[in-house]
Amino acid sequence: MRSKSSDIPLPRRTGRSPTPARRKKKAQLARWCSTHLPALPGVYVFRDATGRALYVGKSNSLQRRVRSHFSGSDAFVRKWDGLLDATDYIDHEVTGSDFAALLREIELIHELKPVYNVQLARRPSARFVRLGPPADPVVGCASAVSADGALYAGPFRTAAAASSMATLVRRVFGLPSRRRRFEVESIDNHAAASLFLREGMQKALEHLERVEGAGAEGAKRMVRGLRRVRRFYLPVAGGLSGVRVLVIGHGALPGDVEFHMIDQGAVTARRALAEPSYGQVRSLIAELLGATIEGVPAPDPDSLNLALAWLHQNHGGSSVLVLRPQDSAAAVDSRVWRRVRELTRF
Repeated sequence: MRSKSSDIPLPRRTGRSPTPARRKKKAQLARWCSTHLPALPGVYVFRDATGRALYVGKSNSLQRRVRSHFSGSDAFVRKWDGLLDATDYIDHEVTGSDFAALLREIELIHELKPVYNVQLARRPSARFVRLGPPADPVVGCASAVSADGALYAGPFRTAAAASSMATLVRRVFGLPSRRRRFEVESIDNHAAASLFLREGMQKALEHLERVEGAGAEGAKRMVRGLRRVRRFYLPVAGGLSGVRVLVIGHGALPGDVEFHMIDQGAVTARRALAEPSYGQVRSLIAELLGATIEGVPAPDPDSLNLALAWLHQNHGGSSVLVLRPQDSAAAVDSRVWRRVRELTRF
């Protein structure tokens, strides 16, 4: 959608106080936002007179968020110095849910490469435990996932929980920290720690009992250490080494419901139903539960960190349903249908 109510040229910024021409242009765009943008989740694109994308953003309320760009304080305006002066019109797209808006924002940023977008590099995610590769098996905490060959577990609910888990892994499996480095006894230490972070205590114990039976040194000590553990933290569901989750939200049209299956921080399936019946929901859930991460392209680190940050912020909310392995199909169907009814009941 386009706002072309003025052909006044947009001069370059020469000082803090905007010229009358700039004030008029920004006021026109602000009024256009109030009358043309819906108070719904979606994405928006600031474009210049040539159609080049300047900035891509998302919001739960397009109207409120986009208008805030034109009504902020002087400090806020200086942060976006040049963006508002160069903006000629604004595109927008309604997505239905906040999570769908996040996914669409990432797609548009990668596709359009807007010059004012820096949030992919700046948005911090929740805390993670990082286990380095076998050649350098250092265990520590990280604020984001990187493509550096290390294994990451998380996000954990708090930085303290991540720190506690890193300390536990170093103590039980005899692995070094960044400050205290030493040579690790065996490759089995790294393998067992990887299983513990990725799949839980039971898998790590099974691995250690196998190598202990094969005469591996140190395995008995690690088994004893694991069996003494009385408390450890689990990562947020849907994250790295967490259980799967199903995100259920409004679709782009009234009566539509969107479903996103998330496993290891990646969206393994996306579906939408228009005014769904119980039978349609049951069939869809059976299909989604069969979706696996195999064959799904691995998200780039920026996209992965944004999705994990969203999960960390929204875990426990009504839109995120945790799918634990012990849940029966009937229990899952009931919980999903209850959420669908909440979204479609008028």
